[in-house]
Amino acid sequence: VAANNVSDNSVTLKTIISAPKKFQQPGSPTDGDIVWFDDFELPPFDDLEERGYDIGANEVTWSIGTDGGANGDNYLTIIGQGSGQHHPPGGLSYKFDDRQIEEVSWYVRITAPTFPPHVGSAAGYVVAGENGMNHGMNSIFFNYILLYPDYQIRIIGGQTFFYPLPQRDPGVNLENNVWYHFEVKNIDYTTKTFDVWVNGAHKQTGINFRDQTTVSSMGSVYLYNYRGPYGNRENLRIDFDDLTIIDGGGE
Repeated sequence: VAANNVSDNSVTLKTIISAPKKFQQPGSPTDGDIVWFDDFELPPFDDLEERGYDIGANEVTWSIGTDGGANGDNYLTIIGQGSGQHHPPGGLSYKFDDRQIEEVSWYVRITAPTFPPHVGSAAGYVVAGENGMNHGMNSIFFNYILLYPDYQIRIIGGQTFFYPLPQRDPGVNLENNVWYHFEVKNIDYTTKTFDVWVNGAHKQTGINFRDQTTVSSMGSVYLYNYRGPYGNRENLRIDFDDLTIIDGGGE
């Protein structure tokens, strides 16, 4: 499979911005503004903190790959076991003043010497919630790739979204070295629900926030690996591209 293969070639972002965009101060974004977009196509390439990310104590190698991203040449890549802790302090994060973010989206792919990778744990976490959240339990959503025995991508809110799900996605299996586009959209802070799209297709509506009681905004998105009790992931690579956070216009 080509390195830049995307599962659905028709998928495009609503807006393409050619450089990473720093967070706009509260009050200045308008409805639908992109608060953050990074396609990793422009420098700096050797310092993620200069790009605006915070880097925690995670035992992985973070770098920018150049051999074919989801929609360009470059992408963010993670190689390694990960820390034995969920965030914080592990992982890489983008933080901003808490706002009512409407949408978070990303491309992800997994590359492994043997596939599916025979390690009984998870990797490629994407977790979003308020600033100061101390664990995925008090988040809006908690996403990860389950590596074995059921090779799936899961987004956990008040319910769990599975991809692929045999009843809904018959005949679909996740593949090695293929990009998948995930969008958590229509994030509603009144009903505390969100919808999920995969590769441009609307898959599920009205998933409850993981934290139904305290979360009223978003101020951080974390990316990390987690070293659970099983498996060796030293040769496992997780790639991300087109990290996007879209403001909903609320404070």
